[in-house]
Amino acid sequence: MENNMKELVQTAMQLLKSFGLKESTLKSYDTRAFRPILHYYQTHYINEFQESLMNKLEIIYQNQFESGFITKSSLNWRIRGIRIISEIHTTGGYVWKVYSYKKAIILPDSFEQMVTDFVSRLNLSEKRKQNLGSIIRRFARFTYDHGTSALAEVTPLTVREFMLHISSDRPKSMDDVVDALKKFFRYLNEKVDLDSSFWLLLIAPRSREHKVKPCMKADEVYQLLEKINRTSAKGKRDFALLILASTTGLRAGDIANLKLTDIIWQHKELHLTQGKTEEILILPLQKKVMNALADYILYGRPKSDSKNVFLRSNAPYTPFFDGASVACVFRKYLSPKLQ
Repeated sequence: MENNMKELVQTAMQLLKSFGLKESTLKSYDTRAFRPILHYYQTHYINEFQESLMNKLEIIYQNQFESGFITKSSLNWRIRGIRIISEIHTTGGYVWKVYSYKKAIILPDSFEQMVTDFVSRLNLSEKRKQNLGSIIRRFARFTYDHGTSALAEVTPLTVREFMLHISSDRPKSMDDVVDALKKFFRYLNEKVDLDSSFWLLLIAPRSREHKVKPCMKADEVYQLLEKINRTSAKGKRDFALLILASTTGLRAGDIANLKLTDIIWQHKELHLTQGKTEEILILPLQKKVMNALADYILYGRPKSDSKNVFLRSNAPYTPFFDGASVACVFRKYLSPKLQ
């Protein structure tokens, strides 16, 4: 049983990598799930795992979410990190799972055997197998509840009704539903001769939903920047961060991960690799942005060996964990208390 927190996190990352997760997902586990927990332990000078402290952290993160300090996504990442580390400490390993409060789907024995056999034949990562398997379990339960005594007897009408049914609570993951059903029908075709019209239900492209988020007006941005006390070290950082965000449109995660070497002073440009797309991006920098960055780096940034531009204003002077930290700076200046 491991007790040292750093070693527990290293073990967690090795296990997650063995599940076949993408590099971007592993990076999110590192920065969003585990690093905040490690930071809390380090700032309280605690090296060994403490169950009571983990329970306390869950309450702290929940309170931070309710107060608007962190997002729902950040809360979920951190709670998942706590549970993974706790399981490794207790059992010495970790079994991939989707944390959910939903009740398990109970199937008749014949349905259960077929679904289990189908999932076992999928040549996919454990995470992907579990995701598609959960969809097929719901499909099997739906067909049984609607009078089908065997999965081989399912009709195209039942498939259509199921897709309408599941779309109400999975509107953003219908691609997964279609993929799962396609794979399952191929599996069934090895056993019985299915109606060919099944495929007509699954080949039509799905229309995409694009939620347009409102943006701030230019005068609102100016008012926000005017709130910042640029005489303090923290204010210099926040001003540089927010004016960079407002003039370049960089993602919060890319700002949090921005390196000193990404600023090409002589060409007045940023050269960076985007975290989400992993594509190289070159952006021009306005003079006022370069001045703000220089003012922070020269007169506000704590002394540190870190390559990141933006650091925490309190010791230890570590880089921001992720884009959620940038969002917190932004929300702070939106508060009416600063008006």
